[in-house]
Amino acid sequence: MKPEIKRFLEYLKLFPRDLGIISHANADPDALASSVVTRSIIEKVTGYRPSIIFPGGISKVSRRVLSCAKVNIDFYEGISGDVKALVIVDTATLSQFEPFHENVKEFKGKVFLIDHHLPNAELMRLCYGSIVREEVATSVIVYEISKEIGVELSTTELFLVLSGILFDTRRFMIASPTALRVASEIVESGVSYAAVVDSLQQEMDISERIARLKAAKRAKLYRFNDWIVAVTSVSSFEASAARALMNLGADVVFVASEKDNRVRISARCTRSFYEKTGISVGYQVLRKVAEVLGGSGGGHHLAGGATVLVDSEVALEKCLEFLSDVVGLSLKHIRTD
Repeated sequence: MKPEIKRFLEYLKLFPRDLGIISHANADPDALASSVVTRSIIEKVTGYRPSIIFPGGISKVSRRVLSCAKVNIDFYEGISGDVKALVIVDTATLSQFEPFHENVKEFKGKVFLIDHHLPNAELMRLCYGSIVREEVATSVIVYEISKEIGVELSTTELFLVLSGILFDTRRFMIASPTALRVASEIVESGVSYAAVVDSLQQEMDISERIARLKAAKRAKLYRFNDWIVAVTSVSSFEASAARALMNLGADVVFVASEKDNRVRISARCTRSFYEKTGISVGYQVLRKVAEVLGGSGGGHHLAGGATVLVDSEVALEKCLEFLSDVVGLSLKHIRTD
């Protein structure tokens, strides 16, 4: 058994009755699946069923996944007083707990982290231990943990795991050998691949479509070598706007949105950009931007998020500045008028 899993089992024995599982705000299918499977693991090991906490609830696509899986998941939106220890899943920075990040930061109990991102230092300082692997989805990691510990997952849980993998990999546009193997095992167990794909289908509402179009209209474009960088601002749906600009042809995207005197930055880059340059937008850019601007941020190589205490224009300028520093080249503005 791997040392980090032994450490996890030791942690569970310290707080068998007082555990809570928490993931990022507006939990997507990967966060949903990771939390549910982690609860099954803990219940099997300790005999107690921990509470699940999703700050601000779950996303629209996660609600559809649950509906298609014909299951309800009870969860809280904040940390209750009887929770003395937390297992954090699919979360790399405290800013991802908005609007409850201070609640987690001030949590006095022990914390254990399970994630596929590169966590920032602020979060790691809270951790008793961690299982962090460079994977395409946290669902892959918790599935592997369940197998190593010997926890048999239900058909519904396997459905959720596959939905989490397909969501985070964008139907395997980003893949890993382990994720492909896990998906194959789940389908071989009898879970319908087509049904899981169908559960992830959803039409964007008009507000999200408008946000994407505004993001494209406001975008400023830069170039170095043959790479195109786009920066823009929206009032909401920053992650969706970032994906839209990637689909339009950008190699690197930074999208900022302002709310309650805070700016949320969402970053994306293509796999080709990362593999050919070695630059991680989550770890090498957003983490540093957050440190300089007084916030928290991070992520993995192809995507990241940060929350900072300046306006959108300053935040995006810093993103460009740090990207330029990492690249070692000046970014040339592309005129669009």
